[in-house]
Amino acid sequence: MPALNLPKREAFAQLVASGKSFVDAYIESRPRTLMRRETAHKEGSVLAKQADIVARIAELRQPVIERVRKKFAYSLDKAMEECEAAEQLARAMLQPNVMLQATTLKAKLQKMLVNVSETRKSSELDDASTEELVELLTELRARKSGAGNGVSNVGQKLKLVT
Repeated sequence: MPALNLPKREAFAQLVASGKSFVDAYIESRPRTLMRRETAHKEGSVLAKQADIVARIAELRQPVIERVRKKFAYSLDKAMEECEAAEQLARAMLQPNVMLQATTLKAKLQKMLVNVSETRKSSELDDASTEELVELLTELRARKSGAGNGVSNVGQKLKLVT
């Protein structure tokens, strides 16, 4: 997708893609306009939901997402190789404690690799709106801090999202 035709819309998309909030991106993309933050919040939220803006933001973020994914995958693979090399060296030097540590770390890394692949296969949250995700995060934080009453409907909410 090429850059958006209207410079203000393109600037907004670029600012959001770079990590700015909808409010700040809306204000910065209109430098000669004086407006209240409430107005910028309303207008930025409306603009951020428009299909061409959503598509442009996703396109701008894609290269960064791919670099992070490649770096993360490389780091896990490299760590696993180093653990295997350390285990072999410890075995050759008859150092059982070091062997055990390397084996334990390999097991932890394998668990991490399984968790990463399982998380990526699961698409329960892929189509969730920001509001739904914020609500889930708030409930999970409440449960973690012990503020919850022990009864949770997070699983039910996840099923509603899919």
